Amino acid sequence: MLTAPNADGRPLFAAKDINAFYLEHCPKIFPRVKRGPLGLLKSIKGPKYNGKYLHSVVRKQLGETRVSQALQNIVVPAFDIKLLQPIIFSRYDVSSSLHSK
Repeated sequence: MLTAPNADGRPLFAAKDINAFYLEHCPKIFPRVKRGPLGLLKSIKGPKYNGKYLHSVVRKQLGETRVSQALQNIVVPAFDIKLLQPIIFSRYDVSSSLHSK
């Protein structure tokens, strides 16, 4: 979010705004996990947090902004839980593939 451009080509958010963002949204991004047998079963079955709320908030803030539009080079490490392998998204990879076409 810090490297997303606004209409003037400047950063959409400042670093100082990140704390306020997480303080406001943290309870819904990371809801309390149920304890006991049901909570244990859910934690074994899949991810602790589903990410739906975070995804909706980021989509609302960034709209259709793409990695290729980032103002700085970025690297986003992720993990594909279905394929059990790491995935890395970067602006460099997107820029390179766009220029090679």
